[in-house]
Parts: sequence; C-alpha cells; structure tokens
Amino acid sequence: MKQRNLIPNSTLDVEQNKFFAFPGGSSMILSNEMFEWASINSKSLSKYDMYISSKDEVYFYAQKVVCKCCFNNCLHKHGFTKRTLRYVDEGDVKVKIQHYRCPKCGKTYQVDLSDIVDVNANITHDLRNFVRKTFTHFFFSLNNNQNSLDVFNQVDLPRQTIQNIIMSTDCSFEPSRELYSGYYIFDVEWVSISRKWYYFFVIMDATTSRVINYRLYEKETSANVKEFLIDNIPFEYRGYITTDLDKKYGKVIDELGFKHQLCFFHFIKNCRERIRDLTRGYDNRKELIKESYNQLGEIIDVINCDDSKKANEFFYDLAFRLDDFNPFMQSVIRVLIFGRYKKLIRFFDNYRINRTSNKIENCFQKIMPRFKKKIYRTQKGFLTRVHLRIVYWNKNRVNT
Repeated sequence: MKQRNLIPNSTLDVEQNKFFAFPGGSSMILSNEMFEWASINSKSLSKYDMYISSKDEVYFYAQKVVCKCCFNNCLHKHGFTKRTLRYVDEGDVKVKIQHYRCPKCGKTYQVDLSDIVDVNANITHDLRNFVRKTFTHFFFSLNNNQNSLDVFNQVDLPRQTIQNIIMSTDCSFEPSRELYSGYYIFDVEWVSISRKWYYFFVIMDATTSRVINYRLYEKETSANVKEFLIDNIPFEYRGYITTDLDKKYGKVIDELGFKHQLCFFHFIKNCRERIRDLTRGYDNRKELIKESYNQLGEIIDVINCDDSKKANEFFYDLAFRLDDFNPFMQSVIRVLIFGRYKKLIRFFDNYRINRTSNKIENCFQKIMPRFKKKIYRTQKGFLTRVHLRIVYWNKNRVNT
C-alpha cells in the first residue's frame, strides 16, 4: 500500500507562492511580485482548484504547475498539510493543502490560500470581517459578540481572539475630495482613557453629514485646534464652519479664513446657564429666572425669524436698549452677544449654512455613547473602535 508523505506544519513558514491559471488551461507558480504583474496583464485569476471528498474534507490543489526556479513543468506531489479553517456559516472545516516538489532542483511549493486565510492562522478573512461588522453595527461588548457567534453561527471564539481581530483593524483614514463641500461642522468631545481625560477632535462635512477626519489630543488648546483644521481642510476648500461658543475657536477660525457660524442651540444653552449662575443666592430666584427667560425669548424670536434685515436692526439697537432688560440679561447680552452677534445670524446669508451643530452631536451619540466614554484602557483600543463606527457612519450616508 502506497504511503502518503505528510508535511509538518513547519513548512508553513517558508515563502508561499501563488498558483496562477493562464488562458488556455496552463498554470504556473508565481512569486508575489510576478503574481501582481500577471494579475494586471491577464483576465484569469483562478489561483487554485478544490473539491470536497467523501469524508467532508476540502482539498486544495493545482492542476498544472511549473517550478519558478528551473521552469520544470513536471512537479511531483509532495504530501499535504492538514488544517482546520473557521468559517462564518460552516464553522470548523477540515482542509488539505497539496504540496509539490521539483525533482530537478528540489524546490517545494504549496497552494497559496492568502485570499482565504492568513499564514499560520485558522480564522478566515470572512469570519474576521463578520466579527468586525457585528461589533460595528450593534456596538456589542466582547461577551455579547462571543455569545452571538456561538448561538447564531455555531462558532466558538475566545474573547481574546475577538479582541485581537478588532485591534488588528487598519485605522488609516484618508478623506475623499468629494467631502469638501465648503460647509463644515467642528466639535470636540471628551473621553476618559485609563482615568485620564483626552479630547477627541472631529470635523464633519455639513452637506453630506459624513466625518472628514478625527484626531485624539491630550489638551484642547488653540494651537491644537489650528493644527487640526490646517491638516484636514485644504485652503482652497475653506468656507463656512459651525462650532459652539468656545472662545478658543473664534480667533483661530478667523485666522484660517473660515466664515464662522455659532451654534444657535449652544447659544441658548449658555445664556440659560449664565442666568442660573447669576441668580444663585437670591430669595426670589425662580421669579428672576422666569423674567430673564422671557426677555431671552425676545432675542430668540428675532434669530428664528426669516428676516435678516430685521435681525440686524434689532442687534444694532440692542446697545441702546439695555435698560429695558434686567441686570442678569444685561450681563448675558454684554458677554455672549456683543461682538459676536454677526456670527449668530450668518446663516441668513446662505441657506446651506448649518445654524446648529446638532449633526455632529448626533454622530457623537452613535459612534461614542455616553456610557462608553469611561471604559477604554488604551488609546489604540479607543481609536480602533471609534474608527469602525465612523466608517459605518460614513458608509450609510454615501447616497444621502
């Protein structure tokens, strides 16, 4: 009885060469560089053949092979390697990978499966992508991700393996030119990593609601804001940008040539917070707050109107009408309105300008919920997970 020569697993460490089928039925074993050239200059890309044996084993082989060293086309079979590959739907599948040996020069080759699985690994690319998609779509924890794979796909993966798959994601992010519409929204969100606060800078295209780029900083300074905007928005695409009322943004944005629109929602929020702070300690605090809110409503109604001429006249005359407001509203007007009212009503000039930063706030809630802000241990872990969520966010808004 003829015995088969089994190839030990150590042969997986040698250089893997791809089988390439040319038109007409002939095949050759090519190096990685030659395969890239042949892929461009040929229409056929079949690198291997396979069949399923009676024992439910998948057997990968090549019909005709040529030695890349001496170009001998009579290579002999030289045993095979048994491996167990893990798929999404099929689970664990036993496979045999055929080896070949050149009788002239003694070179050995094996069928290349790099488009199915990595070298020295048993988790297929399909299963890796499925784990990433499961986490991206549903924001599962490692435990929930592990349980869903076990229940619905009959695949038992350890938590550490799932963690390694997520962490191996390529986080390179290159925005396309179509995202630069000239209308942007910028905001900064805080996140805790290993009990240390970091600041997550994000710039979004207001027209398509897609994230242009992001970056993590240890401090939120004017220098960091300037660096981030310069690196991500080319000069020729700088137009209108909407931000909150942070004082660090105004001077930098004006220097870079943007036309600044202040978020109307944050303006109302800051006004109410200042009124509550100023009235703290008064016995009739509730009445003072109610009176101040009513006077603030007059300003809000003017900004909400569709008449830009009326709004400009109102704010121009506001300096001469300060006595019509109580002392608390006078402080609000001096601090939050004087000197910046034009940035509050800039959206009157162009209907495409976003008057609020609600789009980017909604994005933050989807990619980085509040209950997730304090669970991260490393910067890489945070950036990898956020990157997957941002890619999914942008993908869903390609045609919007």
